[in-house]
Amino acid sequence: MANVTVPCLDLKDGHKIPIVGLGTWQGTGETDEGGIATNVENAISIGYRHIDTAQMYFAEAGVGKGIRAAIDKGMVRREDLFVTTKLWQTHSRREDVVRHLRKSLDKLQLDYVDLFLVHWPCPLKPMEENMFPKNDKGEVIFADDIDYLDTWKGMEEAHDLGLTKSIGVSNFNKRQIERLLANCKTRPVNNQVEVHLFFQNRDLVKFCQAEGISVTGYRNLQFLNASQSPEGPKTDVIEAIANRLGKTIQQVALKFQIQRAVAVIPKSSNGERLKQNLEAVNIQLTDDDMKALEGLDTNKRTLDFVFNGSKYYPFADPY
Repeated sequence: MANVTVPCLDLKDGHKIPIVGLGTWQGTGETDEGGIATNVENAISIGYRHIDTAQMYFAEAGVGKGIRAAIDKGMVRREDLFVTTKLWQTHSRREDVVRHLRKSLDKLQLDYVDLFLVHWPCPLKPMEENMFPKNDKGEVIFADDIDYLDTWKGMEEAHDLGLTKSIGVSNFNKRQIERLLANCKTRPVNNQVEVHLFFQNRDLVKFCQAEGISVTGYRNLQFLNASQSPEGPKTDVIEAIANRLGKTIQQVALKFQIQRAVAVIPKSSNGERLKQNLEAVNIQLTDDDMKALEGLDTNKRTLDFVFNGSKYYPFADPY
């Protein structure tokens, strides 16, 4: 187990989310269920207590096997873990939400999840298994007659049934969150959005935190792939800080988000990297370090996805 105590962010509803978690998008480097299960079990053995997945990742069954193995071997109790999954957009009708969460729970081998998120505010044509319904032209079919406010009512029902301890959103912009807050019974406690050194998403993070909505950032290490010049990513500033501290640039990048109270969910199937990611919480960046890293922000997102045809497309607004 890594020699680290992972702090938590307080959620508005009284629960807590560990500030470092394991991401499982694209199977954390594995494509088979067994590989995902092994990686999740290994992560738990190292000290991870926060596992992030989604219906659209096709990883829930593997995540469930890994969690079950860790529990059966006495590594953890269910209540020690914080498990997040997300509702996909083909399941956006109010009456579909609970049913599909129950399907996720069956795959995860759990009675409840700790956090259930609306993955995107852009409803798609209702489908059972096909995640990307398309027309004859190959265009994604949106369901503009479905309002994410109705989806949220289904989320509230799932919460009331005890199938999830907390509910939240993902990829929602400021205006969409404000509309949700004005029309909800149960407030969202988390917004999961793209956050990394080259896209710090400052305005949205500041808005969410001011509203008592925690932020989980995804694509935390995307700056390593997001070329900002013909020569590649400009990492000199990060490397200088990492070298001074005797840490990796990945650890510095994660700590930057942690120090601004943003939860991170980096994915890895490498045991040593898993440990390093978790140990990022032990780093202390100075005010000068933080200012230098803030200067790397280009305010350019790397994930634009395929939803720009939806009337609820979130990235048309500044934030």
